[in-house]
Amino acid sequence: MCGITGFFNHDSPRSAVQRSLRIMGHRGRDGTGIYADNNGCIGHRLHAIVNKVKQPFEGRGILAANCEIYNWKGLDRFSSRNDAELLFNLVEEQGIKAIEKLDGVYAFAYMINDKLYLARDIIGEKPLWYSHSDSFAFASEKKALSGQGLLNVTELNPRSILVYHIKENRLEFIERDFFSLTPGIKHLSRIKDDLTRLIKSSIQKRVPGQRFGVLFSGGIDSSIICLILKELGCDFSCYTAALDHKGMKQPEDLVYARKVADFLGLDLKIAKLPLARVEDYLRKIIPLIEDSNVVKAGVALTFFSACELARKDKCKVIFSGLGSEEIFAGYQRHKESSNINLECLSGLRKIYERDLYRDDVVTMYNNLELRTPFLDTGLVRYALRIPPELKITAGHDKHILREIGLGLGLKKEFAFRKKRAAQYGSNFHKALKKLSRKNSCLTISSYLRQFYPETNIKLGALISSGKDSLYAAYLMHKQNYELSCFITIESRNKYSYMFHTPAINLVRLQAEAASVPLIRQSTEGNKEKELKDLESAIAK
Repeated sequence: MCGITGFFNHDSPRSAVQRSLRIMGHRGRDGTGIYADNNGCIGHRLHAIVNKVKQPFEGRGILAANCEIYNWKGLDRFSSRNDAELLFNLVEEQGIKAIEKLDGVYAFAYMINDKLYLARDIIGEKPLWYSHSDSFAFASEKKALSGQGLLNVTELNPRSILVYHIKENRLEFIERDFFSLTPGIKHLSRIKDDLTRLIKSSIQKRVPGQRFGVLFSGGIDSSIICLILKELGCDFSCYTAALDHKGMKQPEDLVYARKVADFLGLDLKIAKLPLARVEDYLRKIIPLIEDSNVVKAGVALTFFSACELARKDKCKVIFSGLGSEEIFAGYQRHKESSNINLECLSGLRKIYERDLYRDDVVTMYNNLELRTPFLDTGLVRYALRIPPELKITAGHDKHILREIGLGLGLKKEFAFRKKRAAQYGSNFHKALKKLSRKNSCLTISSYLRQFYPETNIKLGALISSGKDSLYAAYLMHKQNYELSCFITIESRNKYSYMFHTPAINLVRLQAEAASVPLIRQSTEGNKEKELKDLESAIAK
């Protein structure tokens, strides 16, 4: 993993890139590089796993990448020194379409002929953010852009390639094909054999040429990863984290991590975090993940503590079981769905926003590269074809994966252990509840907000006095957006083509109750012309 950034049509692009690289200093301690010309500036921070090869690369075009390409040697006929240089050579020769040949994870910027291309792997394991107004900027982390006062910082949807036309200051998007649902495979024995082979292959291709770590909870996902790594003869340690607090029941993940590690003969290392130190960790973690969401904070506490211990052991790579829940139906929403595989597909579309960015920045802060074998594209594609009745059956989620665990030699007690989310299995959610009460906060959300008080961009809310517009405004407020004003259009035509007219006078009282300024705009309610009145209100 590395960090990339760039600024274009900016007053001082090199200075902005340098600031961005400083903000993302944890993303690469093995070197930095900058390329600048009249078009703008691109910067790179290096976290080297295979050779220390400086970026950005220069040829017909310029490329800076954050990548781990597993099939790079098979694609290489250029004598590339590592996977990033192979990516550069491939794109130089074949253009941006060459990314469809890659087996791996990546986010990169490629500039050629007054165009800048931004792309990332289709699931979105490698992060990439951008901001576009009078200028254009991108970076691996949101804080590298918002920290410089940029607004409208947006995460690039991995299913799109962004094309920035530099001289025109214009964006274009090229849509990419995502996974699809195809008719299922019917033979259970064949499915088990295929899945076992695909999981083993996915893990094996991700094994680095040095000692590494595994995030370990004693659950089915991390246990299968460790079983296969042991079979491959790999040199690794397992890391688990839990709250250490007297008078509290021992964390379930810690109990099972010890049991499974003893059964499999694993080298298990435990990070115990006392309640008295949790708040200090939150001060680091919440700004790092740029989110005060309760679930994300609880998971990040567990994740960060384990990764911190792996970093002290001088690991540079760590494995995680993330993704298994999505492809094998491990959540409650899968059980409640009328179409389990469609729900799996839906979750995969959102996983980059919900989980992957959090996990990326936590591992990078600890100088670790995250590897997630359950998100291997070949494995995902196959898993979406498995009949849903093999995923959820007899009261068990991820049933087919649990059966594979048994086949690999895992005891039934471990293979069919009920899932516990990391924040609960580690007891860190209990820590958040205790700290919230101690700080006289009514909710955990209000307690966590003190560590990341910044709001998102300012919004105006079009309010009609009805439940829909008010609820939309309320939802955005809950998601940490600043509601700068209510906007209402008062039509003199009660049969207005565009605007709600009954009880419109209530908006004034609603704005007063919400302590939000109100912009009122009158209109004659004439067709088409009333849009101009709306435009005037928004301009205000």
